[in-house]
Amino acid sequence: MPGNGQNQIDRRAARVPGSLKLEPAATPATSGDLAAVATLGEAALAEKQDQRGGALLLRTRFADGLSEEAIAEAVQNKNKMVWLGKLADASVGFAQAELTELHDGGLIAEVQVLYVMPGARGVGVGESLMKAVLDWAEASGAEGVDSLALPGDRATKNFFEQFGLKARAIVVHRSLAEVKD
Repeated sequence: MPGNGQNQIDRRAARVPGSLKLEPAATPATSGDLAAVATLGEAALAEKQDQRGGALLLRTRFADGLSEEAIAEAVQNKNKMVWLGKLADASVGFAQAELTELHDGGLIAEVQVLYVMPGARGVGVGESLMKAVLDWAEASGAEGVDSLALPGDRATKNFFEQFGLKARAIVVHRSLAEVKD
């Protein structure tokens, strides 16, 4: 997982007038970005692994991980979109969303992944990615946007609430492997 110092972003530089200006940006990913997105995807999944509900999430929604092949398919699929989050020229985050057709013909956009490297959080990269998702969803005719926050992941829940996303369902689970007679 990133965070070894070499990938860290100095948050003060993004905010201090007169210093190097780091403007966060979200740009559509291209086939040339696949390796960068796959590396960020590995970090995103590794971060979720140890969170409550994370291991099962990875087994159900990300059984094949976030490989370059899976990302390439998303980049080329008209019902999916991938964005790269950047500070200056550094790729520090990404988002992936998919349009899902409802039974009545309507559309919902689902944020499948939105990840920013820990050292680049708090300077607007995630916000740039989320705004790109919302703009794309609206332009695509989606009626709404869904995403997922794991239990206890207050930062993710609060982040999505900033953009008006509110809980509309709660998934509950009981592991039968843990039940002993």
